[in-house]
Amino acid sequence: MEPLLLIIYGLLFVAAIMLIEGALQLKSVVHNPQKRAINRRLRLLDSGYDPDEIYRLLRRKRDDGGWAKFSLLRLANTFLQQAGITASVPVVVVVMLAAAALLSGAAVIFLRLPIPLAVGGASLGIVALAYLYVSMKRKARLDALEAQLPEMLDLVVRSVRSGHPLNTALRLAANELPEPLGSEVGLLVDETTYGTSLIDAVDNLAERVGLSDYNYFAVVSKITSKTGGNLADILGNLASVMRDRNRMKRKIKAISAEGRASGLVMSLAPPGIAGMILLISPSFFMDVADDVLFPYLIGLVGFLCLANFLALRKLVSFEF
Repeated sequence: MEPLLLIIYGLLFVAAIMLIEGALQLKSVVHNPQKRAINRRLRLLDSGYDPDEIYRLLRRKRDDGGWAKFSLLRLANTFLQQAGITASVPVVVVVMLAAAALLSGAAVIFLRLPIPLAVGGASLGIVALAYLYVSMKRKARLDALEAQLPEMLDLVVRSVRSGHPLNTALRLAANELPEPLGSEVGLLVDETTYGTSLIDAVDNLAERVGLSDYNYFAVVSKITSKTGGNLADILGNLASVMRDRNRMKRKIKAISAEGRASGLVMSLAPPGIAGMILLISPSFFMDVADDVLFPYLIGLVGFLCLANFLALRKLVSFEF
């Protein structure tokens, strides 16, 4: 057996071990209630956990990890947090590396691809799939948070009009709202319970979520706390504006559905056709793989496909 093949088999074995270990880490995160404290606050309370312990777990989840001092990793951590994925960035990176190693090894053994091409293609593919998966989960969670905010404001308005202070109204909303906003508001309430001012807690909520509507809520809370005014009427008007804005956004999304579908098909067609040709007739590419211009042309095609995707996405994306 050739030494290079032995090395590939060894790397595949290591990659499989890393993938299994990463999967076990992800499973422990999913099934360990302490690791899911941010999204399972009420379940922890119902299970008999001490509120002070829950608060410490939530705060440690946000601040944990010396790697967080790097801006790129901090951005990735925020991205995962907004997607509702409680696994840490190192665990996700390990799983991605193991999957890329397995995929590249399979491409070298079964498709007889050159090692640089297999490693590069597998790495780009795993990164793209991981980004697409996390982006879809993040978008779904942010859409849910955006849709739940008017409902939360209505609950707060009714509580304030019945005589409750804003802190109590938010506590009632945290107990009534489902995921994901219920636990986010619950964390806000816990922060105020343990010494954070209400204004800072609302700012922290807006920062965690990252939506403009929550920034509006934070601004309204600041203004009314300093200048006074009818908080119930202001929040009621804000909820009405948000509902109208969400309604308009859904109308625009429906009108632009055909354009977005066409853009998706045009973006996926080139790599999809290339992948089918590679599976059906690998010699179509392998016969010219040794050419000195081949990797440069492949890189150029990949760049043009990416530019096409970004341009079409910009054309069918509407911000207002």
